Amino acid sequence: MRLPNRVLLAAAAVFLAGLAIHGIARVGYNNSPMRTGLISDSLAYDQLARDLAENGVANAAVFHQSPLFPLLLAEIRRTDRRKGVPAGLLTAQAVLTSLAIALLVPLGFLGFGSLRAGVLAGLVGLFHGPFAYHSLKILPVSLALATQTAALLFLVLASGDDGRKHRTAAALIAGLFAGLAALARAEFVLFVLIATIFLAMRSRSKRTVAAFIIGAALLVLPATLHNYRQGDTVLIASAGGENLFIGNQRGADGGHTPLSPAAPDLFSQRIEAINMAEAAAGKALQPSQVSSYWTGRALDEVTADPSGWLVLLGRKLLLLADPGDPADMYSLALERSLYLPGLYLLFLPAGFVLAAGGIGVAAALRSRQAKPLLLFIGFHAAVLLLFFVSTRLRIPLYLGLALFAGYGLDRLAVRWNKKGGRTGVVVAAALILGLTLAGFVRQAPSDRERVRLAAVLSIEGALDDGLKVLAPALDRDPPNPVAEDQAGWLLQKKRDWSGAEARYRRALATLPDDPRQVQTRSRLARVLELQGRLREAAAEHDRAVSSPFAQPGTHYEREQFRQRVR
Repeated sequence: MRLPNRVLLAAAAVFLAGLAIHGIARVGYNNSPMRTGLISDSLAYDQLARDLAENGVANAAVFHQSPLFPLLLAEIRRTDRRKGVPAGLLTAQAVLTSLAIALLVPLGFLGFGSLRAGVLAGLVGLFHGPFAYHSLKILPVSLALATQTAALLFLVLASGDDGRKHRTAAALIAGLFAGLAALARAEFVLFVLIATIFLAMRSRSKRTVAAFIIGAALLVLPATLHNYRQGDTVLIASAGGENLFIGNQRGADGGHTPLSPAAPDLFSQRIEAINMAEAAAGKALQPSQVSSYWTGRALDEVTADPSGWLVLLGRKLLLLADPGDPADMYSLALERSLYLPGLYLLFLPAGFVLAAGGIGVAAALRSRQAKPLLLFIGFHAAVLLLFFVSTRLRIPLYLGLALFAGYGLDRLAVRWNKKGGRTGVVVAAALILGLTLAGFVRQAPSDRERVRLAAVLSIEGALDDGLKVLAPALDRDPPNPVAEDQAGWLLQKKRDWSGAEARYRRALATLPDDPRQVQTRSRLARVLELQGRLREAAAEHDRAVSSPFAQPGTHYEREQFRQRVR
């Protein structure tokens, strides 16, 4: 099917508006410490890309994470090795995210039969802040959004009523983009399976189904062959098992709970997952065997406490439908208030997208045209419930909900003009307004987000700025103990030994016996040493190493202290 010119023009306008929004965000981002201070997964991705740029992909091990984004970043790192987020990546991700949002226009036109629904969906996508915000980070979000929406668009075309030749061509292109999307987010290979079944039932054309499968296989096969050459049989990436365990272990909260305190990011998680699996097996394991071990552990956790697992599913559902921002790494609200005021233009919270999108889903349930779109959001909701939920992991779902939000708003406008339909519109509008307001309230920065930003500011040497960021968490009664510890570290770097000591002692008064408490004791020992109070310092070191949460670094700190005071 050839899209009408008015649809293409509307999509182009949304695309250009997206580029303009990203341009505004990028100007402010140059002043943000997060531009140069990489943390957690972003830092791990950057380190992997630098290694790939230097040594090449042929020498890389079996892929642990989806490889497409690290390979793209590696190409950029070949020419730009400066610290922080490279300009080339910011440009590429601005284009990719703008393209993904622009594709909502033809998707709305094809899936709902309404250009207005598509344009409204594009506007919702433009003004929902997390899409543009996460495009500023070293994360595979933009790449996933662009490849998935392109795959969805051609899947809709392949399942339409055009001639068989056009459907087959569309299916091949859909498969190619679906394969790319799976290389960007390995779990998308499950959607490839769902889409294959859908096409087989919808088109009843073996040629169309075969074209889709061939297209996807052509893109996935190189990753599989790479893994095979490295000595293991892994389709794309081997991280699925430990991620399944992380999301379903007893005691999980629905978000990302690390395998251990020593595994705060994707790639240290890989090392910890291997070490723990091999220790349990008593022998060296292949990556696929490590993944199988953790899959088995996840199933054991579920069967050991089925009722607890159902409660955990409920927690995940609440996070999935959180009208605010269940931030796991970056805080849009905090960074926007300090460094990115231009993002205040992107005022639509998740609550608005959720409410309007839910109305659109309800209106589209019986639509034959909308079935691929419903499968898309259903798939993403299922993946989040199966694994775990965070803002950046739920972004593809919310892009799908933005599409349905456009349709929901379109249906409300149509119903408003019908006799007797305004009562339902008022009720729906009240729901949208309520969840929107809840979204604004839920966007308030958490103490954890303040501590994380203060840690970045500490790395960047902006110590006074770090203390200002922590102030709200320190001024309440009682103060946050983790914020107290971070404030102590900032004061220690400012050489304010007594101030640091006071903060550390307040933190220790309420911190539980956990890795953070061990770290705080080691830090307190150091400032006591710097004040010449060596006996007190030695006692704190001894308390730190006696904790079951002591790390190798804890013992190293005590040994260094003993060497200095001999």
